[in-house]
This record gives sequence, structure tokens and C-alpha cells, in this order.
Amino acid sequence: MTSDKIEVQTIMFDMWSDNELIDMGVHLPLPLNGLIYWDKFSLSANDLDFTSATENYNSGANLEPEYLAWSADGKKLYVNLQENSALITIDVESASVVAIDA
Repeated sequence: MTSDKIEVQTIMFDMWSDNELIDMGVHLPLPLNGLIYWDKFSLSANDLDFTSATENYNSGANLEPEYLAWSADGKKLYVNLQENSALITIDVESASVVAIDA
């Protein structure tokens, strides 16, 4: 019995700003401007402290990968961002993001 070695790599989706993602048609459930607005004007926000959330905000945290699919040749990985109505394409060999499409 032989075992294949599996290499796992983490790929971050933090290379885009909120404005870039929105301009590309990617849906963001709560972009930074929305979070700041909510903090200032929500009646329930008086009981909540959004300081840490706004200071540590990262656009990539709004991207929600749900499903994966491999290309037929195994060279690309497609990541469905269902809540964002978008798809990320990853080059498997370089372990890098090739594109995001709304």
C-alpha cells in the first residue's frame, strides 16, 4: 500500500480593497464604510463596541468560500464565494489567485 503526499497551502484573499471588490461587482455583506455607519447611527450600536472590528478590518474577511471545483486538467481551482456572488480562480502550481469574477 502506498500513500500519496498531500501538500496543503493557505491562500489569502486580502489583495483587494472594498472599493475594488464592489467595482468588480462582488457583493460585500458589511464593507468597512457600512460597519462605520452602523457604529455611528444604529440605535443598538450604543451597546456594542465596534472599535476592534473597524481597526482590524480586512476586505478578505468579507469573502466567504463555500465550494471548490478543480479544472479538468487539475491546474486551476475554482472557489465559489456564494454569499458574495463571485468566483475566485486559483493557479494550483503557483498557489496564487488568478482572478475574481462576479
